Amino acid sequence: MNQINQWAFVLCLAVVVCSIFDMMSPSGRMQQIMHLVLGAFLICAMIVPIAGSNFKMKFPEKICEENDLGKDLKQEVTNQTKKLAEENLVPFVREILERENIQTEKVEIFMDTEETGSISINKVSVILKKKDIEEINKAERILREKMKAREVLVS
Repeated sequence: MNQINQWAFVLCLAVVVCSIFDMMSPSGRMQQIMHLVLGAFLICAMIVPIAGSNFKMKFPEKICEENDLGKDLKQEVTNQTKKLAEENLVPFVREILERENIQTEKVEIFMDTEETGSISINKVSVILKKKDIEEINKAERILREKMKAREVLVS
């Protein structure tokens, strides 16, 4: 606290000295030069005491360190995102197949999150109402094209 008081005192003293020199300076071009010099002097008077002091701010080494709460929150967000994506993809799969007049009984989407935070579709499992081999093959082909999943299982 003493350092701040000294800095404020030096700053006030510098302002008084600059005011006296400003009143004594002649008008015209010389006054403009004097204002420039006095402004530089005031800036130095503000900076030098701070730069010369042993004032150090301590910052934590890791500001955003992950603790247990942060890990739990991150996991919860990942789970909710995955669940929401799955819930939105099931109607999408049904809609794709219904356009081709293929009726579904059950649709399951299996997803995984990667280290980069992206979600990839591992497996799409569809159970058809009509168990015709041609319809099964057609559904598999359509889902492989549209979903880009690693594995498509239609039965």
